[in-house]
Amino acid sequence: RYESALDAAGIGVWEWSPDKGTWYRSATLWKILGYTIEDAPATPIELFHPDDLKEFAPIFDEFISGKRDKYEVAFRVRHRDGLY
Repeated sequence: RYESALDAAGIGVWEWSPDKGTWYRSATLWKILGYTIEDAPATPIELFHPDDLKEFAPIFDEFISGKRDKYEVAFRVRHRDGLY
């Protein structure tokens, strides 16, 4: 139901399970970014702006290692047309 509600609202979602090393990407997410599921990148991280990825990685590592209680970051994501 959750996914159906998000799709109906036009909201795309991705989720990473670090313990399993798996990604979930909704079809709506890829549609928003101009992709189909078949031609989408393997992970959304491949679409992060390089400058934002430099900030994202250390903050994420600190969160995973327990040095941060909360993970919050904003970043640009590249649309299939090349724009962020």
